[in-house]
Amino acid sequence: MTDLFIAIAFGGVIGFLAGMLPRKKAGCAVLFSVPLGMIFYTRVELSRANHHPDALDSLAYVFLPLWPSLAALTGRLVYKIMGPKRPR
Repeated sequence: MTDLFIAIAFGGVIGFLAGMLPRKKAGCAVLFSVPLGMIFYTRVELSRANHHPDALDSLAYVFLPLWPSLAALTGRLVYKIMGPKRPR
């Protein structure tokens, strides 16, 4: 498994867990941590000693956080559809 697939899986799990939180603001804060964590991960990966910079490195900051973030939103949506119904 590559690092991106692992990040997508973690994004889905984090989104599912964010759907379990009783407050919407807390769930949104947890969902916001996914792209921030991926930006940090991208920074670490691009600053490795054996990495040779190229013109496509800036695209990594856009597309590496994108897919785990979409997985987190999908995980939250799955919990909202399949999870227990809360009284309003």
